[in-house]
Amino acid sequence: MNLGLKRKFQWPFILASVLKPILTADFLEHYNLFVDVKRKKLLDGTSAVGLKKPISTDESMYVATVQGDSPYVKLVLKFSDITKPSQPKPSVHVRNNN
Repeated sequence: MNLGLKRKFQWPFILASVLKPILTADFLEHYNLFVDVKRKKLLDGTSAVGLKKPISTDESMYVATVQGDSPYVKLVLKFSDITKPSQPKPSVHVRNNN
């Protein structure tokens, strides 16, 4: 993927038909990228290069919650794990001395 930052980014993206593109925090962390919300820029912490043009329009930069009679409430309740940080589960070793 070319974000306009003097280097290309390879990532296992999930393609979906959505109205607004989404870059997740793990992608930004992996490539040492920072979002300057105030100046609406994407900064590359590795090369000290930043996009001089806004990476998004005001309409698409927001945080949303799911509440009330939204059709997504049942989905979020059913799959509530998506709203929690994930950590690797420790492996359990069982030894039987019979």
